Amino acid sequence: MVRRKGHLPISKSFPKRVLAERWARELEAQIDAGRYRDTRLAEKTPLSSLLTRYEQEITPHREPSSHVPEKSRLKTLKGFFGDYMAAGTSSEHVVHYVRHRLASVSSDAVRKELQLLSDLFDCARAMWGLPAVNPVPDARRIVRKLRLLEPINRRTRRLRPGEYEKIRKARHRQVTVINQLALFAIETGLRRGELVCARLEYVHHDTLDVPRSKTDWITGRRGRVVPLSGLARAIAKSLPKRKDGLLFGLQPRSMTQAFARLCAGAKIEDLHLHDLRHEAISRWFEMGFSIPEVATMSGHADWRSLKIYTQIDPRRLAARLGG
Repeated sequence: MVRRKGHLPISKSFPKRVLAERWARELEAQIDAGRYRDTRLAEKTPLSSLLTRYEQEITPHREPSSHVPEKSRLKTLKGFFGDYMAAGTSSEHVVHYVRHRLASVSSDAVRKELQLLSDLFDCARAMWGLPAVNPVPDARRIVRKLRLLEPINRRTRRLRPGEYEKIRKARHRQVTVINQLALFAIETGLRRGELVCARLEYVHHDTLDVPRSKTDWITGRRGRVVPLSGLARAIAKSLPKRKDGLLFGLQPRSMTQAFARLCAGAKIEDLHLHDLRHEAISRWFEMGFSIPEVATMSGHADWRSLKIYTQIDPRRLAARLGG
């Protein structure tokens, strides 16, 4: 038995005294050098309990719009890894999970699930004191070598000729503000969650207050102020006033579903609500706004993130070159 201050007693049986003494010396040296990891707790902790704890303690601090998809991913991970122990989960197990999931979902979906699993192990070690090794980084290297995942599919969809008018003139069986919302999104570049929370009181003469932004935890700021174009101001004024003070009064899922119905009725293919943010940011760059100016309007914390949302139309560049 080895006893060291700050560590629980560690014991092991050997057939010979000399082997026990050698093990004790090596273990004491590891403890003194700070290299020893006591995995006994991790060996007794199932991943199912960690996944449940993650959902209870970490997920509520995410953006509200991400709660439902994250809970779905946690449920999927629990279904596969639920009986695994934290210390017994290896990179080989994770690679097997990747192969299993690719039979039913896309590579991008698997990447998000791997990121969540990696976050789980990091939280277990850093926040909950569980000495478990994160197997995901090694698994990712193996997955890359085996080329199991397709390249990252970043959407570059922008509005095609005639689609703006289709969105503006689309007709519906029931009264809805989805047309105005879509045009407002193109003018302001707001995220879905920001459109959900937009209120009439936040609209001023030529600006819109966004009290809470997705990147506040990175920038240290609280929200941002978005400039409004003439059309954006006109749309805000034309909307019927609601008792709850919201501009549009649609919840995240309802907003996405309403836009999907609009596109289906207008015969617009493969256009997502979030693509309108791509359209807005690309338009701002084509207007000649600088990177800091566009980042101020879009709420991006750095250029690397902003670049993903920027799809410049080569035809516009050709027109500027002239000749």
